[in-house]
Amino acid sequence: MMIYKNAINFMEYLLSIIIVIEFASVYSHFDSYVSNILNVFTIMILLLLIVTSFLYLTAGHKISAKLLLIIVSYYIFFVFPFIFMNNRMYPIGSLFVLQLFLLPLMLFYFEMCFLINNPWSLLDKICKIIYIVAIISMFFWLLCSVFKVISPTGTVTTDWGPKRQIPSYYGVYFETQPINFGSIDTVRNSGIYTESPMFAFTLSLCYGFRVFIQKKSARSNILLILSMISTMTSTSVIILLGSALVVFLENTKFNKKIQFLIGPLILIIVIYLLYLIALQKITTGESFSVRMDDVHAAFLAWLQNPLFGNGIGNFESLINKMSSARTALQSHLYIGFSSGFMQILALGGIFLELIYTIPIFAFGIANHSKYGFYGFVFSGMILILFFNLIISFEWLFLILLPMLFSFSIFHLGKPIIDDQETNYGI
Repeated sequence: MMIYKNAINFMEYLLSIIIVIEFASVYSHFDSYVSNILNVFTIMILLLLIVTSFLYLTAGHKISAKLLLIIVSYYIFFVFPFIFMNNRMYPIGSLFVLQLFLLPLMLFYFEMCFLINNPWSLLDKICKIIYIVAIISMFFWLLCSVFKVISPTGTVTTDWGPKRQIPSYYGVYFETQPINFGSIDTVRNSGIYTESPMFAFTLSLCYGFRVFIQKKSARSNILLILSMISTMTSTSVIILLGSALVVFLENTKFNKKIQFLIGPLILIIVIYLLYLIALQKITTGESFSVRMDDVHAAFLAWLQNPLFGNGIGNFESLINKMSSARTALQSHLYIGFSSGFMQILALGGIFLELIYTIPIFAFGIANHSKYGFYGFVFSGMILILFFNLIISFEWLFLILLPMLFSFSIFHLGKPIIDDQETNYGI
């Protein structure tokens, strides 16, 4: 029915807007009340999608026995043992427990998406919202941060790190990270987010989806490319250069000699540029040394409890392993972390790390026939973002995991469910 279709589309857009806004944005980090409201709305919409999808599947007798077995096994062999063991180390927050229970049920929604031949429906809408944010951010970054045509219209307080005041421009663009290149003072484009690496994640996700899944041209992605460059993050550079190399090699596969001769040259150039970025970070800032210290600290913390981790939320277990020269300079409340992958390994152990990484690897392996090498690249890109950024508990990243995993257990509907048979056709 058309009403049913419109209701699903509306819920998908609403969920997309909320999780893009909630994802480490200034809005969710200037007041805990706003953050709580965004979490409540996210949970409510997820529940609506799950229930609606479940009713749709049961009406058409289309619920997969494999899916039910996976979900039941997930709860019996992972959720209950993990919560019991991990909670002994440190009390697990109620929100994360709810996420552990709720997100696998999203597989009902994704199974419905496969049956109607639209498995990327949600991510497509998320990317449309990110694209709008990119347009607005580029406009204000150029006029406000680069050319100084517009002055700040106010300030807001953020609790991302030490509480501080940041310039606001009409509440739709914020200057969170001034940066210095030699004698040039400028500002990274962080859009509506608390820092530019978080903005880089959303842009990279959208860019990777458009290039490797939707296979859109570079010309159609020029805005995203410019936006990624304006964040001035090593993550964006890695994604852009790596993507350019992959696309080049894929487009020249008809000529193996060109691939053989030019491919290694481009790879050397990419590695050299990444070396220059790392060298710049070592010599002009603390970013590189802090990231290495985070990896080292997380590894040492993981060795203490390798299977179930030190407890979700037990950030002291990480801080205690960090360099004393670093922890002595500031309060433990203000010490951040830079790697989601290593954070999960230290706090959740191998048990939780597998739940995070299996969907990513499974997507690339299971979809080689459909997306070819691009499927592996998209999985690799998600893994790089997970390792480089602190995105472990963000809704946007967590919803991505069952979405990717669904591609390893479902197949596109053959045929699409008959409207006349079920009266629930979309």
